[in-house]
Amino acid sequence: MNNFVKILGYVTLMVTSTQTYCQDDNKEIVNSIIQLTYNADYDSAGKRINELKNGAENTLQLNYFKAMIIWRQHLVLGSAVPQKEKTKSDFEEKLNFVISEGESILQKNEKDSTALFFTGAAYGYLAQYYSRVNENYFKAASFGKVGLDLHEKLLLFYPKTYDVYYSLGLFNYLASNVPWYLKPVLFILGRSGSEAKAYKYLKTASIKGNFARFEAMETLAELYTENEKYNSADSLYKELKIQFSNNTYYYYFTYLKQLFSSGADPQFFKVSDEALKQSKSEHKFDYSQKLYVALIFATLSLKYENQGKIKNAIDVYSEFLGRKIDDIEMNCSFLFSRGKLFESTGKISNAIKDYETVIKTTKSQSFRNTIQMRLNSLIKK
Repeated sequence: MNNFVKILGYVTLMVTSTQTYCQDDNKEIVNSIIQLTYNADYDSAGKRINELKNGAENTLQLNYFKAMIIWRQHLVLGSAVPQKEKTKSDFEEKLNFVISEGESILQKNEKDSTALFFTGAAYGYLAQYYSRVNENYFKAASFGKVGLDLHEKLLLFYPKTYDVYYSLGLFNYLASNVPWYLKPVLFILGRSGSEAKAYKYLKTASIKGNFARFEAMETLAELYTENEKYNSADSLYKELKIQFSNNTYYYYFTYLKQLFSSGADPQFFKVSDEALKQSKSEHKFDYSQKLYVALIFATLSLKYENQGKIKNAIDVYSEFLGRKIDDIEMNCSFLFSRGKLFESTGKISNAIKDYETVIKTTKSQSFRNTIQMRLNSLIKK
């Protein structure tokens, strides 16, 4: 992700969080939904959503949490992976419902804490969606501003709603690091940011917050990483991996992705080595964890490739394929990537073997056609 996408995209994330305000008899259910979702147990989280009681406020919660599950399960990687149109439309539909209902409630009572939170958070998720998935950054920024305004109003009325400090912390973190060519975004928002405030607000949310605690921890870990405070980042990611043991490789990949972009190679190789060692002890992964394990291997291979260490890059692909992970298309993708590296180093017979295996194995006709054209071109040489 280039700086434009990264900074502009993350500026619009400033109000996205799973903090919420609900009736006391729903708090256990809501906490459970959040825990299950962040632990990648999406089916169980969906079942718990259905336990929420009827009522206008609970309808906001129900649709918001359904959108949250869609986001964490399918859309969190944005345009980096193919996204189904139905998934995207379902996500938007649920958030637009929250916004419509929430704004209707706020017209009658501008101090309604539930409506202020959920409406602001829905705008935040739409901002994140338009940034990462649709890559419409200025539309994302406008959604983000509306959401942040609502959350600041919530904090004005209810100063001890510590979850909202996550929104303020995230904004200050990102706005304080905007390069000159992205100043128009801040102009749209009419704001500026302070890294000192970012630390203060994020720490507050991670300690005193309830439902936004995990987002605050994730963002604080990112801030520590950006400032090369790796011991602090390691500590937070370790806590998150313990808390959400079924989603361990998501956190490894998130950490590695930032280290890759920042060029922090010693820390990158330390973390990737830890991730690969842990993955060796596990033999079965659900789909989301298989995806993150694959992304970890692919990121490591790309790092070696960028360093000109093609043999190391090939070895990484080979190690992944040797794991025999039960995913045909994923393995075919790695075979194709390895074949291209073989081809680039003159090992044509190895490349042909990988391409032929893909052609025989993949269930995607369009992918098969692409590989066949490359193979035909290679054989003619």
